[in-house]
Amino acid sequence: MRLVDKAFKKLTRNMDLSLGVQHPEAAAMDDDEMLVSAMVPYDVHYDDETVITSEEALVQVIKVDGLLFDSLSAEQIKRFEQQRNTVFRTIASSDLTVYVTFVRRKVTDFPDGVGGTWFSQQFNKRLRQRYESRGFYINDIYISLVRRRFRAGMPGLMDRAIALMTGTEATKNEAESLDAMADSLYKASNLVLRSLADYGTRRLRVQRHPEPRMGRVDRETAFNAVQRFQLQWHDFKAEVGDHEVYEAEAVHDFLGEEFCELSSFFNYLINLDNRKVPVSDLLIRESLPYARLNFRVLANMCEIRGSTESKIGAMLSMGEWPRRTPSRMLDKFLQGGGG
Repeated sequence: MRLVDKAFKKLTRNMDLSLGVQHPEAAAMDDDEMLVSAMVPYDVHYDDETVITSEEALVQVIKVDGLLFDSLSAEQIKRFEQQRNTVFRTIASSDLTVYVTFVRRKVTDFPDGVGGTWFSQQFNKRLRQRYESRGFYINDIYISLVRRRFRAGMPGLMDRAIALMTGTEATKNEAESLDAMADSLYKASNLVLRSLADYGTRRLRVQRHPEPRMGRVDRETAFNAVQRFQLQWHDFKAEVGDHEVYEAEAVHDFLGEEFCELSSFFNYLINLDNRKVPVSDLLIRESLPYARLNFRVLANMCEIRGSTESKIGAMLSMGEWPRRTPSRMLDKFLQGGGG
């Protein structure tokens, strides 16, 4: 027996001491801290393109590729600006909220394809190696449409008061109400998709495996699935081969699990980590938060500590945008790799 153990036994026997754990000062305050999942509003899927929040609102997200403004004239840019503003004025209502999110991230993507000559093949190979080793930054633009059950502002307060006094909220058919909300949301998002089609818009959704025909998948369907799952076609050909028809099992094995683009977008907002989130039966707000958020590093910064790396973030407040906002206004701010 160690000397320290003998001394401890004598102290506990002769001085009536007992084992105890010392807690730091104000440790009890940790029990009062809110869980990250309690601050995430997303619950479950209404369908493959829509998410229900904890407040019974419906959310859809539209990804925007953007315009090649360098090749447009000043008149064309102004026309696109007027068209964009007209769309947002058209869908504006007290029960629909629009959020626009910019995400700057580093990518190493390179387009597939091989040239027909020796020089083009060598040039393509060198250029691919350069991009895969160095990468570059891109800006992803997302438009989130939130359709709420009650209207915002004073009309919403009146709706809630009437529902509370009449008791209609408790007896209301929830499925029918959600169907009406979803129909209204789809009309608004479809209008945005049609009107801003030149911007390269698409609605985020759950990416499913392609449906096989007699256990097989044709080449075009396999290529589209590889693109949808954010994988590289040349990697697919290297692993599975270059054929006109593929076994469905081989295609599914290469694609991996079905994933939700909406959850992947929410995951980046919560954890600052760009990854594909598989489809599951868990609540979205319980399955997404995994990074530790520490607001005690500095007064105006936040530490996001993940499983393999840590990041430092800060939030800036802007009262309003200036009247004239050139396309390159945020370039210098974003060149540091921030999101």
